[in-house]
Amino acid sequence: MAPAISGNVCFDEKVRFLRNSPTKQCDVLVIGSSMALNNIDSEAMLKHLPPGTRLLNAGAYNMKISQTRALLDCLLTVYRPRNVIFVCGLMDFNKTPGPTQFFDASEVIHFINGRSAWIPILLRHFDLQYYVKWSFRILQIRSSRRDYFSVMFDAWGSIPLEISFPKVDERRWNLKVDPEQLDPAEYEELASIADSVRSRGSTLICIQPPMKRGSVPMAVSAAVDEHWSRMERILATRGFHLWNHSAMGLSDDYFCDYSHLNNKGAPIFSEIVGREANSEGPKERVASTQTSRIH
Repeated sequence: MAPAISGNVCFDEKVRFLRNSPTKQCDVLVIGSSMALNNIDSEAMLKHLPPGTRLLNAGAYNMKISQTRALLDCLLTVYRPRNVIFVCGLMDFNKTPGPTQFFDASEVIHFINGRSAWIPILLRHFDLQYYVKWSFRILQIRSSRRDYFSVMFDAWGSIPLEISFPKVDERRWNLKVDPEQLDPAEYEELASIADSVRSRGSTLICIQPPMKRGSVPMAVSAAVDEHWSRMERILATRGFHLWNHSAMGLSDDYFCDYSHLNNKGAPIFSEIVGREANSEGPKERVASTQTSRIH
């Protein structure tokens, strides 16, 4: 299994995946939590991008905005993407007891670039309990997408989950968004992501993916709308915008829980993302904000 660089098994497996990728060239970089990891179907997205586009999905589950920002800082040192696609949900802005910098940035950069040997890193992060816990599971979740903890990445780093109702985790299926859990500091991290991307001359496409019907209670709908408005204001001041597909209208058949699409829903969403990424450009940005955002 991957070295326990962070203790987040998906993050560690993704860093291992990036290290083992045959190239460090990337045109379109997808970032985020499981919102990015599971909602993107790479092949469906690539159908709408120019032939030869080098796509990389660096998403990993359990990543808040601040943690994604910390990883992006590492990735922008390694890669030079033209477009950065940030797929995020409301829950990614929630308060978390974990630290923002839960890994050593220089170590991650060197590891991805292949400059750090495995053995010293394994010894530096040796945690017997961690390895015992995951050693029996890792082969299973590397070889199946019928598990919410799957790390069976496709060739580009995505994992469309093969989970459909009624064979779902009932707790996850019935979850609702809770705006009271939002952390104001995470909005500042969103601004930092936009600033980092803009400073490198790249384009940032920030996307709210579809949500299962009923996942936003009427009692909190105004607070959720304000969340999206706040995101839009942050992005707009930096020349970017939010593609909001929350109300895309897909039935429950296309979801594996309240906020994650399954392998039936992810291709539909990803084709839209591919078209948006292909058409995104400075001259079209203002018009696109007005015509393409789904309310």
